[in-house]
Amino acid sequence: MEKRIQNSDRISNLPEPIKTHILSYLSTRDAARTSILSSSWRALWIQLPIFDFGRFNLNSLLDVDDMPSDDDDSTRMKRESIVKEREEFYAFLDRTLGSISKLEVLKLYIPQYELELKSRLDHWLDCVVGCRVRTLSLEIGGRNGPRYSLPKSVLSVNFITTMNLKGCELISASLANTQLPSVTKLSLVNVYLDEGFMGSLAVSIPNLEALAVKSCKGFTRLEVFGLTKLVKLDVGQNCDELEVIVIDAPSLLNFIYVYEDVWKEVLQSSEIEFSDCKNLKFLKLVGSSLYDSELNTLLEDAPVLEKLFLYECHNLEDVSFSSQHLTCLEFERCRSLLTVQIDTPNLKIFHYADDELITFRGKCSFKLKKAPVYLKADIKNDKWYARLVKFLSKLGNSEQLSICVGLEEFTYEIPLKGVKKCGCWKTPAIICWRHALEKVLLENQEGDEDDTRLANFFTKGRIDEKMVSFVKSVKPKKKKTFHFVSSHWLFARIR
Repeated sequence: MEKRIQNSDRISNLPEPIKTHILSYLSTRDAARTSILSSSWRALWIQLPIFDFGRFNLNSLLDVDDMPSDDDDSTRMKRESIVKEREEFYAFLDRTLGSISKLEVLKLYIPQYELELKSRLDHWLDCVVGCRVRTLSLEIGGRNGPRYSLPKSVLSVNFITTMNLKGCELISASLANTQLPSVTKLSLVNVYLDEGFMGSLAVSIPNLEALAVKSCKGFTRLEVFGLTKLVKLDVGQNCDELEVIVIDAPSLLNFIYVYEDVWKEVLQSSEIEFSDCKNLKFLKLVGSSLYDSELNTLLEDAPVLEKLFLYECHNLEDVSFSSQHLTCLEFERCRSLLTVQIDTPNLKIFHYADDELITFRGKCSFKLKKAPVYLKADIKNDKWYARLVKFLSKLGNSEQLSICVGLEEFTYEIPLKGVKKCGCWKTPAIICWRHALEKVLLENQEGDEDDTRLANFFTKGRIDEKMVSFVKSVKPKKKKTFHFVSSHWLFARIR
């Protein structure tokens, strides 16, 4: 007898924990849609530990402010459709957040905040607080108008560990008589703060370990003090209101400062002062307006610094400092920087990127693992090449040296021991490309460039009369590339 095979929904018949595990791989929005499959799926998704209603999961809920200003029928209908869809989403939150009993992470984006929405938003947050949420990420949209201030119910709990706020208001008055003892990570982006906020922060969130303050307004001084457990501080500035940053954080290990309006001719970035940061190991400054002497003072207050990144710090001209602990140093697009004198015997990585070469003063000589260099030179004459050779003399002991000049890239690695040394740059004897170079490969986009002078430069570079071959090929839509090839060693391009 032929067996009759019946169709069955095997997935729906799986145990509930397995089905919930399957849903955990879906976005919150897609997981919610599974409730229409059958009655057995209807309430499963609200048992998930993560609710992500963030901006990227709600991209159809557009901000009305982004709509064209034209008041034609099409625009008006589109605006009404957005408002209707948004209200449906709010009604969905009313039902969902009021029915859950346990939640670990909530990411919530409100496209447009108005005062009449405050009580509703307070209720949603009361619900997730009742679920003992541990990570709360809240983004309030809208360019103008009122700002949302968190209710006391959120600011007086002992289980939230991470809080990310964007577009809200968080002032000292809102933190009065509040305690968030479990919060270790706090990120504030485009949040309105007042002058007394940081003082209140140390009292309300005493165990803070990571703090980010980016594009925030309402205060002129950012004074970080009283946070004895703070190890990471990230500050971003996009206006001229913030004048001074004073950091007194004995446990601080990592500090990043970014001034976002680096395109301005005259930078108005904040003055930075370290009061007690003796354990700082990582320092990154982007767009800072500090001068040479100010950088020296800053580095003196960070005696065990290991990694220093200076990007678009246009007031730096002559950098000079000494460090026994520094292992990584980067200069990028510091357009006024001319000379560098550093005593860093343990430096392993040196990165430089700018329009022109800098000059190393003094007896700077490095034994680096990597030295990537990126230059943009419009005129490459004999004088420029002479400066390049002098620059390379300081980096010649690097295990890997990569130089990109405009569309051209040079890759050099130190040969094996035992190769004759020349000392051709009037420095302590080093092994240089003038002895190791055997072949130059040139790739360009169209094949119509005259590279005769460039070929002659490398061909004549070999000083022991060995022949250097020059090979040119055409590879469309790829930047011009040079490889130095030696019989003694292999090459690895820096990616």
